[in-house]
Amino acid sequence: MFKYFSILFTSILLVSCGKDVSYLFVDNSKEAVFQIKNLEQSATNFYQQNGRMPGDCYEEMEQYGAIEMKQSVIDAWEFQCDWIFDEDEREISGTVTATSTEANEAGPGKSVVYDLKSGEVTGYGQGY
Repeated sequence: MFKYFSILFTSILLVSCGKDVSYLFVDNSKEAVFQIKNLEQSATNFYQQNGRMPGDCYEEMEQYGAIEMKQSVIDAWEFQCDWIFDEDEREISGTVTATSTEANEAGPGKSVVYDLKSGEVTGYGQGY
């Protein structure tokens, strides 16, 4: 009888650990997506105020007071912004990629890509 309970307990423990881990993946990638959308909005505002896109992904916007990023986010994710402002459409197009760093709980090298035109998010943590 004890043998069956220990097998059942171990199975439940393994299954619940798997769920918790996938939840962390989703939660971790959601943080990146949230910051990417924040970058998009801030870059749009920056363009409207300055008549040009920021020269980098977020540092220049921070200097102008157009965005605030938590240090924990800066430490956990490296952001790459490949964007332009489409004058005809009056919107930003391109992509923003967040890649996890050594400081990220998920480990380094995991990327989340956000398509600014379609709003589609692909990569790490998507599909869980």
